[in-house]
Amino acid sequence: MAKTIEYIIRTKDENGNVLNETEYSQECDIPTVDEINIDSIEGFLNDFDKIEKAVISSRRNAEKKFVEAIIASEEKKREIKTTQN
Repeated sequence: MAKTIEYIIRTKDENGNVLNETEYSQECDIPTVDEINIDSIEGFLNDFDKIEKAVISSRRNAEKKFVEAIIASEEKKREIKTTQN
C-alpha cells in the first residue's frame, strides 16, 4: 500500500516570479480511495487516521525542508555580501 505524497512549495514576488521553490516527497502506507474500509465505522476511522497522520507528517517535513532552504539561501547571500565588502 505504499503511496507517495508530494509537495511543491513556492515563494513568489508581487509579479509572480518564483523566488524560492522546494519539492518534497514522502512514501506513506496509506489506502487509496478504493481501499478505504467502509464496512464499519471503526475500519473507516482507522483508514482515515492513517491518511491524516501521513498528510500531517509529510506536510511538516516539507515545511521544514522549505524553511531550511530559505535559511541556507539567506546565509549564502550574507556570505557573498561579506566577501564583496
